[in-house]
Amino acid sequence: MALSAFSVAIVSGMLADKPIDSILTNALIAMLIGQIAGYALGRLIGAAYAEALRGFEQSNPIPDLDGEGPSPEEVVPVAEAAGGAVA
Repeated sequence: MALSAFSVAIVSGMLADKPIDSILTNALIAMLIGQIAGYALGRLIGAAYAEALRGFEQSNPIPDLDGEGPSPEEVVPVAEAAGGAVA
């Protein structure tokens, strides 16, 4: 985000025929603001992602089978479960 702000400030300053010291000053300020905004946005998105992941994990827990799963004799092959017609 900061590099994009810097680039836009450089190009827009050059197109407006401003002096180079003004262009670079404005570009550095834009880069600083872009860095701060990008950092804040990244932290916000990271927190939202972590919260959504915690909610998903709470609503969809992974079962702890501890050997209580179906035995190999109880497992039905897919072809039998589908009535023998598997495409």
